[in-house]
Amino acid sequence: ERALRFVNENDMRGRIQLQHVQHGSQLRTPPPGTLATKLQLADPTHDSAVEALNVIAGIGDYVCVDGPEEFTEQSRAVTDQGLRKDSGRLSIKDDRSRLRPSDYIFLGGTAAKVEALQDDLTAAQDVYQVARTARERLDEHRGQLQSRERACRALCDQFMQWSDIDTDSVDEMLERLQDEHDLLVSDNP
Repeated sequence: ERALRFVNENDMRGRIQLQHVQHGSQLRTPPPGTLATKLQLADPTHDSAVEALNVIAGIGDYVCVDGPEEFTEQSRAVTDQGLRKDSGRLSIKDDRSRLRPSDYIFLGGTAAKVEALQDDLTAAQDVYQVARTARERLDEHRGQLQSRERACRALCDQFMQWSDIDTDSVDEMLERLQDEHDLLVSDNP
């Protein structure tokens, strides 16, 4: 009951399934070549070891195969990459992010958990440093682009704008020259 209350009151950060232990259960031996034969108990002398092995044998009855082409030969199978066949029509693969060592909070000693957390902290600090360096490079590049923009703007400000060009006097001169040309052509055919 305390375990149920704890699970109910706390965020377990994922799916959890609880099973009541029945002491005195008979050990079920998993079929050879199944996933259950690949798993081992951390403490086989624990009071609940037989029940845990029976649970593993029950849910780990997937035959381990090299690839999905072998699915047709098995009713339930699993590949090394995590694709599992649950029935003739249903195959499932869960590629959610892998658990970090510090996520295994229920296994191992306190020292191992602290070490795993320190490793996670170091990895996070490394990622932060890479991101910070990238941000600094981007800031520097943005500063260079802004300097270039200011230089181009200053250069453009030194030149006249189209509206500043006197096109009227040029049009008058062109008209006068055209008239002189027409006179010369008419005088000298």
